[in-house]
Amino acid sequence: MPRLPPTLLRQATTINPLLPPLLRQTRDLNAAKNELRWMKEYAIERVQKRVSRENNKHVGISSVRFRNRTLGWRTLLEKMVKERERGVPLQYLLGTEYFGELELEVRRGVLIPRCVPRAKKDKKDITSLILF
Repeated sequence: MPRLPPTLLRQATTINPLLPPLLRQTRDLNAAKNELRWMKEYAIERVQKRVSRENNKHVGISSVRFRNRTLGWRTLLEKMVKERERGVPLQYLLGTEYFGELELEVRRGVLIPRCVPRAKKDKKDITSLILF
């Protein structure tokens, strides 16, 4: 795999210091930005859900348990970026993958579904290809 240009890495760092590790996986600045945005939204949502469960009266962004430690959303985001840098699929980190019109829950060890190109040619409903 070709090396990333240093100018691209510097540009990514000026935008956000968490982008270069993602850029090494995605190889594209726009894709890295999207992944970072999705991970940030997920981290904030996780923290909000955790706080609202613990305290029904106050919903704020403070912390969430991650591998037996309490973390804020920024720390959780940094941990997710490090895992992504190690090659963990984004879908495993976010816990979902879209397949046609379906949003599927995925976890480590689950085969991540991909769209079938033939189904697009035949203009079939992709969801009809799933066997139950």
